[in-house]
Amino acid sequence: METLRLAALEAGKVLDELTSIRLDLECQSRHAGPERRALSDAKLHSVCVAIDHAVDALKRILTAAQQARSEPIVPASNPRDEA
Repeated sequence: METLRLAALEAGKVLDELTSIRLDLECQSRHAGPERRALSDAKLHSVCVAIDHAVDALKRILTAAQQARSEPIVPASNPRDEA
């Protein structure tokens, strides 16, 4: 079960990072004019949709891991929160 716990903790880290990236992209699209954006609106939408799908998949993985354990899996803290 230790392997399952470690895998779930790593999945939690990835989930946190993807969520942070998604929020950064949303902020960029709101605060930067089109001429200053690195991605077009269409590409930004496509990237955000892909991130949303990855986040949903990781949540399903964490739910499955949680159901396989008798105690909660505490997610790792986001390194960006500590900076």
